[in-house]
Amino acid sequence: MKKITGIIIVLITLFSITSCDDWLDVQPEAEVDLVEQISSPEGISEMLTGVYSTLVSEKLYGRELMYGALEDLAQNNLSQQSTNTDRGLTNYTYDSVEAETLINNVWLTMYNAIANNNVVLKSTEDLKSQLQNDDYSLLKGEALALRAFMHFDLLRMYGERYTDITKTEKQIPYVLTFERVIYPRLPAEDVYNFILEDLDNAEKILKVTDPLAGGSYSGNLFNPNNRKYRFNYYAVLALKARVYLTMGDQTNALKYSEKVINEYNWTFTSVGDLVNNDFGQRDLLYFNEVIAALNVQKLDDYYATWFASSGNIYTTSDNTDHYARFLFEVAIQPEFPWDPMIPGPGINDIRFLYGLKTDGSGNLAQSIKYAQNTEDFDGSFPTVQKFKAVPLFRITEMMLIAAEASISTNRNLSENYILQIQNQREVITEDLTTKTEQELMGIIRKEFRKETFMEGQTFFMYKRLGLAQIPAMGFQSTLDLTMENYIFPLPDNEIEFGN
Repeated sequence: MKKITGIIIVLITLFSITSCDDWLDVQPEAEVDLVEQISSPEGISEMLTGVYSTLVSEKLYGRELMYGALEDLAQNNLSQQSTNTDRGLTNYTYDSVEAETLINNVWLTMYNAIANNNVVLKSTEDLKSQLQNDDYSLLKGEALALRAFMHFDLLRMYGERYTDITKTEKQIPYVLTFERVIYPRLPAEDVYNFILEDLDNAEKILKVTDPLAGGSYSGNLFNPNNRKYRFNYYAVLALKARVYLTMGDQTNALKYSEKVINEYNWTFTSVGDLVNNDFGQRDLLYFNEVIAALNVQKLDDYYATWFASSGNIYTTSDNTDHYARFLFEVAIQPEFPWDPMIPGPGINDIRFLYGLKTDGSGNLAQSIKYAQNTEDFDGSFPTVQKFKAVPLFRITEMMLIAAEASISTNRNLSENYILQIQNQREVITEDLTTKTEQELMGIIRKEFRKETFMEGQTFFMYKRLGLAQIPAMGFQSTLDLTMENYIFPLPDNEIEFGN
């Protein structure tokens, strides 16, 4: 990876305050002062909606940063091989035309969303006197949290793995305004300081106002029943747990993960939620365990393009792909490869039995968690999945963060969180007290991969842990990685401006 001293120029999109779709069109040649266009509370709210609309595009969390590119990199995306070319990602060929285009699009689209999110923050302050107090608080709290969230994922993609050595190395810019100005790349520790400052401020604001946290919202701009689809108070806490774990701060990672586990109103998904005779009533996303999600209106089209090849919706037959059985530990390779497979602890894992369908080759390998072509969201909290969503944070991720963060300081707590998940997923449990710390960490890694399958988090876990060898697509097959494989190259424009 070449060392560069890159800088970024933030280009502001020309937005139409009357059309969210127009907000996604990049027109730098026709830039105007967006703040002057926003003259009402409703205009700020629409601008914030535009930021969410950008996030759910296929370039970002509508596909690539959820079940697309990041799952290719994690060696999880066998499910798309019948409809998707490799693009050079599964072997980390970042200089291929397809990979370069994808990586450049992520960078530019995310920073454009950040710039427009900063317009929301500036306008919220400028029009504070016109805003009801609760609307002011939710606008500001969400926008601060979104800014931290977007920069954190950019750092995880384009920055080096965070260590005592790399934390002083320049990584990415942290953009705090919306003007066409030059932002230098900052050392990782400075980027994290900005991320945590935004999250601390968002936490203070949303704790008081967010209806999901018991706040007494009395504004006009937000639907209090729709908080699971916004960056809510518990999403802020969950992101802090994720950030602290990535930084190696186990104490704070445990603190914030357990705050979410103990304070958020959630329940485990049951087998009954997954086998309802009406497919539209199956909780494919384990929605009651989701802390925050993004509403992807085009998810039906995306699913049809990338997943909906031939095959049954779900099956428990033995006609399964080796990779899927390996991932969910349904079978274990015996000592000699010519011997029959040995049943594994995941033989009854509900994530395997009810979360996959057969692909065009007859292999049980395709995730169905995004098969959500049922009735649209009706404004109320659902008990089952009824609409189009991709998850940002899960309770089970918080439990695994807590398990990892306590593995050296509170072994019983760590084991308890692992067993809770395994019991709920009907995995045959082992005596964890006999495991070494390294073996227990291996179990946590496996459960994390299963829980966040097709959600863009596994690659980041491998990078955070600095793994030089990761599971590949097959029984006990592994792939060697270098630290360079974990870093997206900066776009050519960034390098050109920097030089």
